[in-house]
Amino acid sequence: MTSEEIVEGLKSGLAKGESLREAMMSFYNAGYKKEDIEQAARILQTQGPENFIMPQKQVIRNPLNNPLQQHMNHPKNKTGPSQRISGYEDEAHKVRSKKGLVFIFILFFILLAGILISAYLFKDKISDWISSLT
Repeated sequence: MTSEEIVEGLKSGLAKGESLREAMMSFYNAGYKKEDIEQAARILQTQGPENFIMPQKQVIRNPLNNPLQQHMNHPKNKTGPSQRISGYEDEAHKVRSKKGLVFIFILFFILLAGILISAYLFKDKISDWISSLT
């Protein structure tokens, strides 16, 4: 981006009510070189205040006319404490719950197999014990 384009962006930020520092920081945070931003700010300051006030009709004041604001205010795009951002946590939870369920079934079948094997090995003692009860 050339200095003239940064100057125009700074003008736009000032017309929206931002300070020069805030407008410069927005360009810096967007990844532009500090030297280019400072040069554009110097150019802007030498032009004088009458040259960087944009007409009010160009500034979007009504948030309903601003597509970005409409997107952010849409109920689907609200992020609250109960809204999930991604389904990754749900998938991880499903995998953990499936593993736990499989573990319980395996443990149950091992226990059942142990009981059946014990019943087969000790069938004589079990039948004597049952007959002694009656």
